[in-house]
Order: sequence, then C-alpha cells, then structure tokens
Amino acid sequence: MVKKKQKLNEFKGNPSSFLRKFKRKNSLVEFFLYVLIVGALHSVSGNRLTNQMQNFFMSVVVCVNQITNSLADGITGFHLAISGETNAIIADLKKENLKLQRKIDELTCLERGNDELRSLLSLKEHVGNNVCVARVLRSFSNDYMRSFIVEAGAAEGVSLDDVVVNANGLVGRIVEVDQNWSKVMLITDTNSNVPVKIGEDMVNAIVSGDNTNTLKISMIYEDISINEEDIAETSGYGNIFRDRIPVGKIIKEEDGSYYVVPFVNFNKTTYVSILKKNK
Repeated sequence: MVKKKQKLNEFKGNPSSFLRKFKRKNSLVEFFLYVLIVGALHSVSGNRLTNQMQNFFMSVVVCVNQITNSLADGITGFHLAISGETNAIIADLKKENLKLQRKIDELTCLERGNDELRSLLSLKEHVGNNVCVARVLRSFSNDYMRSFIVEAGAAEGVSLDDVVVNANGLVGRIVEVDQNWSKVMLITDTNSNVPVKIGEDMVNAIVSGDNTNTLKISMIYEDISINEEDIAETSGYGNIFRDRIPVGKIIKEEDGSYYVVPFVNFNKTTYVSILKKNK
C-alpha cells in the first residue's frame, strides 16, 4: 500500500519522468517474461520446442507489449488533457484578474474624484454663490502649454481671469470662456506669473511657470532671504488672484537657488472650483 501511494505521488509530481520509468520497467518485464517462458518450455520438452510453440509464445509477448504501450499512451494522453485544461483555467484566471484590477483602478479614481468634489462643495457652501464647481474635461500637458478644459462657462457666470483652485491650492486662472466650457491656464504654464508672499517674513516675489511641474522664483531683493520649506501664498497684488491662496512649498537646489513645488497635483485633478469675481 505504501509503495502504491509513493508511485501515485511520483506520477502527480512528474508525469513525464514516471512514464519513462514505466516504459523502461515494462520492457525489462517483457524480456524476463520471454526468457522465463522459453526456459520453462525447454525444460519441459527437452530442448525440442517447435517453431509453432515459439511463435505462440512470441505472440503472447507481443500482446503484453501492446497492452503496456497502450496503457502508457493512455496515461500520456490523460496527462496532456489535464495540462491543457489547467493552462486554459490559468489563462481565464489571468483575464479575470486583469478585469478586477481595472475595476479597482476605476473605483480608486472615482473615490478620489468624490473626495475632491466633497471638499470643493464644502468650499462653495463657505464662500457662497461666487464659487462654481466644475469637472475637468481635458488636460493639456506638453512643452508648449499646461492647461485644463473645464465643464463650466458663461452659462454658469464664469468670466475671464476668474481664479481656479482645488482643495490643495491654486490651480490657475480662466483665459478663455465659451457658453458651456472654459479654458484654465495652469500656474505651471510658461505664460503664468503669480504674485506671492513667501514664509513668515511675507517676502514679496513672483512665481512663474516653465511648462514643468515646478515654478521659478523671481523679483526677490538680494538682501531678503527665504528658507527651504517656506510656504508661498498669493499676495493679491495685481488684482487678479485673491490673497492667501496656497501655491506651493519652497525647495532649495544644490547650487543655492530656490524653486516652488505646487501643492496641486495636476495629473490627479478631476474637479476644480472657479472663484467668480464679485458682480
């Protein structure tokens, strides 16, 4: 019983190796069976076997050989059938896993959008009717421009130079308005210049976009210093951007220069708030 279990486990673990051993063992069995039969007949008939008797027993050996070969072929076919079915099941599981992963990504994106929307609606309740919440329809990010197309336009009271924000900070301003959509120039666009105050000393400066994910700092007096990790907020100068809107954090380069990393992740922004001018 133990040996049978060991053989069964050997077949499950490596069917190909098992079949090679099976065929080799049965060839030896056939050979010894033939020798045994011929030897027995010789001893009985006094070494006077007829060709007819030899042919008969050879037929027996051939029959045994055919049976063992058929059994081995059957085992091989069974193994191939199981392998084919297993591969099909694995392929189906991979497809199902890919569908589930896509669904998870969609739900994650939807959840992030819902979180943004809740924050912006809360802002609208706080500020009043001067805020319009809009969905981002399309994003342009290349070497020539950084902008959004949003689902709000003149029909919602949006006008040129309205400030655009999200829950994290300043996004940009409206530069083109249609009846039902508007174009937002992001603060990272090369044509964007935002007056800011930096740090606790409220250092006045201008942060400008250069079509990358960071902002350049300019117009700082040499005798006034800023520090890494300082926060840049809009100053309100120029009468376009309202004051105290968070813009980004100051980072220091190895050469001693500074730049600003925006608080807004433009690649993951699905909703924005448009701060309409007081009519």
